[in-house]
Amino acid sequence: MSKMQYLGGQNDPQAAFKRLDLAAGKLIKLGGNQSIDISLSLQLALNKNTDFHERATADNLIYLAVEYRAL
Repeated sequence: MSKMQYLGGQNDPQAAFKRLDLAAGKLIKLGGNQSIDISLSLQLALNKNTDFHERATADNLIYLAVEYRAL
C-alpha cells in the first residue's frame, strides 16, 4: 500500500457541503397510447452553493422538460 499525497489545486479534498435539489413531474395521458410527461427541476434551491471546489459557485438552476410519447 502506498500513501496518496495531494499536491494542491482544484483536486484538494473539500469540506462537506449541503445542497437542496427539488423535482416535480406530471404524466398526462392523452388517450390511446399517447401521453405527455412534464417535469420541473430546481437545483441549489436554497441558495448559491459551492460545488467541488471552494471557488466554483453555481447559481440556482431551473430545468423544464416536456416529453411527448406515442407508442
